[in-house]
Amino acid sequence: MKKSGVCPKCGSTAIIGSAYLDLVSQHAGTVGVAVDGDPRAILLKESGRSSLKPLVCTQCGYVELYATDVAPLVAANEKARGWL
Repeated sequence: MKKSGVCPKCGSTAIIGSAYLDLVSQHAGTVGVAVDGDPRAILLKESGRSSLKPLVCTQCGYVELYATDVAPLVAANEKARGWL
């Protein structure tokens, strides 16, 4: 959907690219994704993090999420491979 502009579920081209994820809680913040660089650690896991960017189909409601910055995730994953 990100590259083609077409919903993979229904084929629609009516895609909302300006939507955002809203975490509704008493501890509101950005919804994101993380990879632990040191998965054995209890604290200080050296996690790589990225916020998520949603794309929404206006016809069927299908949603895809993309990491806005994959470099920290890749770096943490490479580091974690040494611990596995």
